Amino acid sequence: MDYLAIVNKYLPDIMKTVKQQILDDEVILEFVNDKKELEKLLQIQEQLIVTYLQNFKLEEIDEGVCKQFYKDLKIPYTIIFRSLNLLKTEMLKALNKENIDRVDIYEFSIYFNSFADITAKVYLKKDIVELKKIFYSKFKDYLLFHSHIEWVDKIIKSIQNDNIDIFPIQTSNECNFSKYILYPESLMICMDKNLCNYLEKLHEMIHKLANSFYLFYRQERFSEAYFIFKDLKEHILKFKQLIGEFYFSTYSNLENSFFKLIELIEYQNSIYLTSVNIKSLKSLNNIYGETVVTSGLLKLEKRIKNFFNEDQDRTLVIKAVTSDFYMLNMNYTDEEFENILSKLEEIILEPIIVDDVKINFEVVISGIKIDKYSQIKEIEFIKILLNLQKEAKKQNLTVYSKIKQTKEFIDKILNEEYNEKFILKKLEEGAIDVEFQPIYNIENNDIYTLEVLGRIVDKNKFISAGVFIDKIYAMNKIETFDSFILDKLIEKENVIKEVTNRLFINISFPSLLNEEYMKKLQKLFKTFKIEIILELTEQKFVQNLDILKQIHDKYNINFAVDDFGTGYSSLKTVVELVKQNILKILKIDGTLVQNIEDDEYMKKIIKIISRLGEELELKTVAEFVENKKVLDLLKSYKVDLAQGYYLSKPKKIEELLALKLGVV
Repeated sequence: MDYLAIVNKYLPDIMKTVKQQILDDEVILEFVNDKKELEKLLQIQEQLIVTYLQNFKLEEIDEGVCKQFYKDLKIPYTIIFRSLNLLKTEMLKALNKENIDRVDIYEFSIYFNSFADITAKVYLKKDIVELKKIFYSKFKDYLLFHSHIEWVDKIIKSIQNDNIDIFPIQTSNECNFSKYILYPESLMICMDKNLCNYLEKLHEMIHKLANSFYLFYRQERFSEAYFIFKDLKEHILKFKQLIGEFYFSTYSNLENSFFKLIELIEYQNSIYLTSVNIKSLKSLNNIYGETVVTSGLLKLEKRIKNFFNEDQDRTLVIKAVTSDFYMLNMNYTDEEFENILSKLEEIILEPIIVDDVKINFEVVISGIKIDKYSQIKEIEFIKILLNLQKEAKKQNLTVYSKIKQTKEFIDKILNEEYNEKFILKKLEEGAIDVEFQPIYNIENNDIYTLEVLGRIVDKNKFISAGVFIDKIYAMNKIETFDSFILDKLIEKENVIKEVTNRLFINISFPSLLNEEYMKKLQKLFKTFKIEIILELTEQKFVQNLDILKQIHDKYNINFAVDDFGTGYSSLKTVVELVKQNILKILKIDGTLVQNIEDDEYMKKIIKIISRLGEELELKTVAEFVENKKVLDLLKSYKVDLAQGYYLSKPKKIEELLALKLGVV
């Protein structure tokens, strides 16, 4: 008896059995509620089986015939696959019942698998276009979207045209996304490290799935390829959705996002910040109409961005809600930046044509160099740029840049902003908080301790002590400020103890003599039960070593000498403190550390201080460590500990806990 005769004999019963199995299958019914559609599927498959078995043992199965049968069917391939497996099982049972040779049965099984594979291929060609959904986004021309549009398009074409040779085989590292993710635009939309890490893992998975899909398709294992495709599609669309949410969130509050990026970004070299102020905007709206002017500004934005198109790896331009433009430049030289500002002026002054109306925009372009490791906050950048604009207008300049003595310029602005009245108000409100800067063991790179840094809080932003601490001393409010610091430490006790077993706290001489402060400090000692070192930073300590001894004996407190090598901290002072067994730490002044790369004499000084610490059994700490070369030099000089922006900026204790737990 031949195969066709056997099939004809058993097919009605097989179809009846399979139909009942499918209609009773709860999983299938979850996908397809329409029983008529399922019955239609079974009719189609019965016709296909007869058609294909008539051609049994031919070398190729006709894909066109299969496509013709399935073209109008609205059932997912998952159900097709399930029903084909049920049919195959029942048919093999029938062949086995007729005592067909096992070799022939195996050959038939392979043939039926080919039939299922061709069905999968037909569905792949039909469903592959679903990947085009990645193109449907208002952000599709932005970097992180753009990096995959061409790639996905090639995948679609390779399958639709049945040309697997043009399939874009690519690892995640080879993809432009891995390059673009480090561009300023991408850093701005992906400031949350946890979400950004998730995005990168998702990206890696997409390329692994795509390459697996390619391998199965290349081997004509279309059923397996189809199921990988479903997973690939799900990941690509999830990837698209996540990037879309990032862009939407960022561009809904673009100006804040831009300045937040500049505050948070960790850059090894100086950056440059520019504002382009559109002059007489109200007059332009009155003359040309707001709609025309708005269109003109959009054209101007496009023109500026096109100019920087080849420099997106180090430039970011945004248009603010005020219609001003802001620009961030990274990894530029001073000369390059000056040239860019001149070129920018030329680009902007060229007339814009909107509906045959010629608009001439007049602007003030003001730029400033921001030194690396600055502690300037988001709102402060805006204030700095506004002051630059005022300076440019006062000098009647179209282009004004501040490249040299920028620290003095910025300090002057911030000192005027954070004046005595402001500080007093914040102290009265209790708007004081703390950040913590890790100090690392140079030998093993572990966190040895945290230094507590007091901050004034303004509109949920932390203001660094360098801006206000001298004023607090001058106002005789340092004891109040120091007391707030202890309150905050006690409030954060549980989290602090999760992160460290040691703290360095800066203390002023007036606070050391303040009985209420010392009681609060003693309470902190008893509550925390961790090692606390007080940092001495004033000349008055040197003149009152006997008081330090009394406090050490009374409270069992040890001290660190800050800024060793400059200022008040003489060798004699250090020796006296060591003799009395109250000094544990020597903090090398940062101005000495900053210069050791190129100054042979400074290198010798650091070596001497390190040796002195060793001889006196003191740990040495190097401040202002700003790059790897300096860290390596310090390690070779046997300095014990290091602190600086290269290792870590000051952070909230919750951020440090997240780092320790490995969730960022």
